[in-house]
Amino acid sequence: MKEPGLFLVSLALIAGLASAAQPSVNAGLAARSSLSAALLFNSVVVLIGCVIYFVAAGPRSPLVPGTPWYFYLGGIFGLTIITTMPLVVPRLGPALALALWVLGLGVGGLLIEYFGLWGIRRGEIGLDRLLGVLLLFVGVLLIRR
Repeated sequence: MKEPGLFLVSLALIAGLASAAQPSVNAGLAARSSLSAALLFNSVVVLIGCVIYFVAAGPRSPLVPGTPWYFYLGGIFGLTIITTMPLVVPRLGPALALALWVLGLGVGGLLIEYFGLWGIRRGEIGLDRLLGVLLLFVGVLLIRR
């Protein structure tokens, strides 16, 4: 695999920082209003961003004939994240909730690669990668203490 450039690594780190902040911010908003109000606000922000991107990139239909149905699951996955984390963060605390989230990301990423899901190039799960997920699990145990 080609080494990622600094720009891509920076983008991934920024996404990680945003992912770390989002559940706590959403939990705070949900506690002061309601989970449904927090979800509505987030949805409006995402919709505005999507419209801006859609106009800037040039309009194309997202419904492309022949596209497998499972390529449209991203919205359901996003809804799962933004509805579960505001419920979990206040009860578990941000550190444990996010550690579990990262563990889920690690396990999910390995499974997606191993099975070649959603058009992703298949990859092997070697001992090094299993050890990496085991270390994520150990990290969860250490943070839980």
